[in-house]
Amino acid sequence: MRVASPRRLAWLDALAAAGYLVVVSGFVVSAYEFAPAQPIELWLRLALVAATGAPLALRRRWPVPVWVAVTAVTAVTVLLPAPHDGFAASAFALYTVAARPARPTRSTALPATVAVVGALCLAVSGPYGQSPDAAANLVVGVVLSAGAWALGVAVADRRVMAARSAAQLAQREVAEERLRIARELHDVVAHNMSLIAVKAAVANHVADKRPEESATALRVIETTARDTLTQLRQIIGTWRGDSSNPLPGVAQLGELRRQAAGAGLIVDLSVDDSRPLPSGIGLAVYRIVQESLTNVVKHAPGSECRVDVSDDGARVRVEVSNTGRPRRRGDYDEGHGLIGMSERVATYGGSLEAGPTASGFSVIATIPHRGLAEEPS
Repeated sequence: MRVASPRRLAWLDALAAAGYLVVVSGFVVSAYEFAPAQPIELWLRLALVAATGAPLALRRRWPVPVWVAVTAVTAVTVLLPAPHDGFAASAFALYTVAARPARPTRSTALPATVAVVGALCLAVSGPYGQSPDAAANLVVGVVLSAGAWALGVAVADRRVMAARSAAQLAQREVAEERLRIARELHDVVAHNMSLIAVKAAVANHVADKRPEESATALRVIETTARDTLTQLRQIIGTWRGDSSNPLPGVAQLGELRRQAAGAGLIVDLSVDDSRPLPSGIGLAVYRIVQESLTNVVKHAPGSECRVDVSDDGARVRVEVSNTGRPRRRGDYDEGHGLIGMSERVATYGGSLEAGPTASGFSVIATIPHRGLAEEPS
């Protein structure tokens, strides 16, 4: 919803005050022409109307002074007696006071206005009073004041709730953005650092006896480190809105197989890329495969692994399975990898199954096509 600017609101208040002056002044002039023999001159009546309506143009800037001034002029108008607006202007000013955030003035505004209305009606009633309609004026004034005050309080409470909801939404978006950043960094750093650690161990182990293997391992470390820097630049560029550095997707799964092969992992890759996927879904598939291969490299090195990405038109299915047993029971459950994969899949309304099999370990992720046309916000 579009919020009007303060300048526009000020102009609207000025128009409202002008409209009030025109309408009430017309009523006063008509009443005077109908019964000119009155104790109050026309110029004084119009002056009272101007003093009642003109301050309304400043009701947002000085709500309490405007309310006090309008109510006081209305009281003078009733006491003279002169034709008045039935406390409409006073109620309008009272609404502005009540619509502010909870303050001491707001809680005392209604009782003060009702007291003034009641005192005025008592002053002009009775055998020596000037108004036989004091009871009707009392009812009208109290009803208008109470209604304006209740409406103002409701508006103020709604504004407070809206501001609170906006603040909570902003905090939730910040938390989700932090989670996305942590997830991307974890997937990139954990995967590539695992490969670097494996190859560094190999290079250190064979440095003296087989220097050619040590050199090969160092080349893999160099290539992996460069790939890590490239991916980090892509992630940072995407966060900054740089579309020239797109995040990886299904098309880059072959590069993951090459990196895994450098760490001694045999990967059989099968990808159905006949249907293009949105970048978010493609990234989710890439990260799931990346994290799964990382777990195999860390916990079951040297095993054979199969990656199958299929798309039946209704859902995308990613299965990563390996034939090796973990070096320690429960290795695959350590860290945040499986949690991160579950969160990615859940973002798109999918499901994730991960657990040991008869020959090793498998990860199966299913992401439905429903809603894939739009990226999650």
